[in-house]
Amino acid sequence: MLSSVESEVKGINPNIRVLTIATNITNKQSVDEAFKNIKDTFGHIDILINNAGVNSEGVGALVGDEDPDDWWKNFEVNTKGTFLISRAFLRQLHPEVSNATIITLVTLAAWKTYPQLSGYGISKAGALQLSQHIAASYPNVTAVCIHPGLVETDMLMDQFRRFTHQTPELIGGLGVWLSHKHARFLGGRTIGSHWSVDDLVARKDEIINKGLLQMDLIGNFDGEQFNIPK
Repeated sequence: MLSSVESEVKGINPNIRVLTIATNITNKQSVDEAFKNIKDTFGHIDILINNAGVNSEGVGALVGDEDPDDWWKNFEVNTKGTFLISRAFLRQLHPEVSNATIITLVTLAAWKTYPQLSGYGISKAGALQLSQHIAASYPNVTAVCIHPGLVETDMLMDQFRRFTHQTPELIGGLGVWLSHKHARFLGGRTIGSHWSVDDLVARKDEIINKGLLQMDLIGNFDGEQFNIPK
């Protein structure tokens, strides 16, 4: 797989330097070694795409029927793996880098409830929250999540395949767009791959001022409203 991607990249531009590394993203030592190799080769990285993910539940089950080990495997990759890769990326950033980018692919199940996919959904929600925390902590990093939509992959359940409209090329093009300064206002937010980027830019002030596209608890929960008159 890695060699085929390298060949494809070289076919587009033979002058591009490519380094392929097989890495276990659930293992800190493996991740740290990979980033050391990257630093030795390129000096540092400006853009990270968190694309690795698993659904170890298959078609899923209700919480009471889940296999605990299969349920937890989702978190090892989707949450811990995303954390380890993001952590290593942040630790190697050059101090003078003013516009680094972390793009994390998430899923509708990260904020919608699907009773039979609790492990997958909750573990991806963890990755989404991680992105928001990075955006809040590192002003020089644009950390944004993409909901890729339904893309033809091995993870896609058969009942959804007839609804696939998004393509890998669409996700890739959006990733390139997000890596430029015009997208910095989307840091800490989640967007859909099929959305118009022109509309996003046009609604920039609304998105920022209203705190849109972020996972949050919305509503007036001031304690006084629950006081019962005596």
